[in-house]
Amino acid sequence: MLSFEEFQEYVMDHIREYLPEEYANAEVSVRTVQKLNGVTLQGLEIWTPEMKQGTGVTPTIYLNGIYENYENGVDLEVIMEHIGNLERQSMDLPEDVAEIKEMYKDVNYVKDRLIVSLISAERNVDFLKDKPYRMLEDLAIFYKVLISKDGNGTGTITVTNNHMEYWGLTEEQLYETAIKNSNVLEPPSIDKLTNVMADLMRAQGMDEDIIENQLKEDDIDMYVISNTTKANGASVIVYSDALQQVAENLGSDLYILPSSIHEVLALPVGNKDVDSLEEMVRCVNQTEVSPTEVLSDNVYKYDAESRTLSLASAKAETVKETAVCEPSGYTGTVNEVARPRHHR
Repeated sequence: MLSFEEFQEYVMDHIREYLPEEYANAEVSVRTVQKLNGVTLQGLEIWTPEMKQGTGVTPTIYLNGIYENYENGVDLEVIMEHIGNLERQSMDLPEDVAEIKEMYKDVNYVKDRLIVSLISAERNVDFLKDKPYRMLEDLAIFYKVLISKDGNGTGTITVTNNHMEYWGLTEEQLYETAIKNSNVLEPPSIDKLTNVMADLMRAQGMDEDIIENQLKEDDIDMYVISNTTKANGASVIVYSDALQQVAENLGSDLYILPSSIHEVLALPVGNKDVDSLEEMVRCVNQTEVSPTEVLSDNVYKYDAESRTLSLASAKAETVKETAVCEPSGYTGTVNEVARPRHHR
């Protein structure tokens, strides 16, 4: 079996054999791509002479997950055909990208599509170095431009300092515009956890009687807060009144559990102590959530009277010295089954 390094070399050497003739003289390379939370992936890029003369854009095909399929026994020939298919499917992309690149230069186009996104500041120090952002406790609010949105998910471009300077905007202007747009472009979604779990059980074909009995046992005042696309929905707590709505509905201040970058959970203060909630969040992050989708190990408190969000524990830490976590059966990203694919 090929090592990952050998696999990358094999793909670069042989991928032209699985592509149309116009790729015969293509330049093929693999580069390291920095993703969220310090995760790096190896991305395959294929450049034909026409691509370089035209848009200067080519899709990136990440090989890490594909290599896992190879490790799990998928034939190398099948793997190469798959990579070739992914590249062929993107052959119509450059024309669209060229149009987007031109529109992206227009500050008015951008200002209509700016949205906010939320990540861990500590886990993304390198990612944030060249990007405008502001802090919310241990979280960083940064900005994206929503390029497309359809049944397959959303397409966005992350705003950098160079973009901001080119448009002649300040971080304050980015923030104010993105907050306003996000409420319209990525509307909040609020639902009881039991309702969300019922939908997931139905999607898995479970009988209604079983669902009803199970949820009777588990019924608690916990809400799932996200956006309508269920992608990067944790940012809803920044730009909407979702937390205030839940607090008023429950008649209580809230503990906010960062389920993932895609959603948060809200429950009334007093149900559990902060230490046990933090332990649960930390264990779920370790065992159930993809490394690139972890938001934070900390629990937050929402004060309904002042409408402010703060760390629930004064001694909150990113990593705690506690027992080793075991898979819990609780899924940190409760909307994973329903969430469409999205790209950045």
